[in-house]
Amino acid sequence: MARKTLRLLIVDDNARVRRTIRESVSGLETAIEECSDGDEVLARFEAFSPDFVLMDLRMARVDGIAAAVSLLAAHPDARIIAVSDHDHDDVRRAAREAGMEAFVAKSDLLQLGRILS
Repeated sequence: MARKTLRLLIVDDNARVRRTIRESVSGLETAIEECSDGDEVLARFEAFSPDFVLMDLRMARVDGIAAAVSLLAAHPDARIIAVSDHDHDDVRRAAREAGMEAFVAKSDLLQLGRILS
């Protein structure tokens, strides 16, 4: 039986970080779309229908917490993973309270492969 292609939406305001996240999941069979800020998430989600959204928390226009709340209000089944370099208890708690199902520190992106597989 063929493996299903995992559809990922990477949301981060830093192109280099988006590229690094792509590389960290390169061992998985994936289709990947990207956007650079939280204000783009809803439209991209609806156009692409990803299995997971990998969401940075600190972005210029709309942060990941606000974007997650908006996305989950429109699509309650959306699966969002926080990906942040701000690895503090209060940040993890805010992500969880916003409805994100996991937290991955950017310093440990190898965790993504374990969570997504």
